[in-house]
Amino acid sequence: DKLVRMVNISKYFGEVAALKEENFEVGYNEVVGLIGDNGAGKSTLIKILTGVHTPDKGRIYFKGEEITYHSVERARELGIETVYQERALGEQQALWRNIFMGREMTDRLGFLQVKKAKKETEKILKEVIGFTAAGLTPDSSSEVHDLIPARNALKMYKVVHKYGVYPIKVL
Repeated sequence: DKLVRMVNISKYFGEVAALKEENFEVGYNEVVGLIGDNGAGKSTLIKILTGVHTPDKGRIYFKGEEITYHSVERARELGIETVYQERALGEQQALWRNIFMGREMTDRLGFLQVKKAKKETEKILKEVIGFTAAGLTPDSSSEVHDLIPARNALKMYKVVHKYGVYPIKVL
């Protein structure tokens, strides 16, 4: 059984066919790489999977059930999330803001829970990413661009922190 099946997916931009009746499957616990020339439709396929684009034709199945309405929000509800390499971190923002960007911790009235976010960030730095440097704190911002070895860990934590482990991670 497959986690995701995309069947006969077509997407047109004007007269240009970015995808024409393409099929794509991802099984449970499967790692898949998309390889192709520029303009082959890799990004378009991923953007359809993650709800950024709607296919002009075709069907998408998640855990065997057809998805009839698809959006970024719906994809996230299903556990499908994307980390875009070029926009994954706000280099001038504090670490705690980076980790919770787009999924801010708020109270029931919608106010930011800054102390809670900073405390969670400290835990993430130590337990998830493995940082123990005294100079690296949740308020650190100048160090974000220096986190080259841990950038992907930080990006991935942003993906999984709200809903737990996503069944599909697109990097």
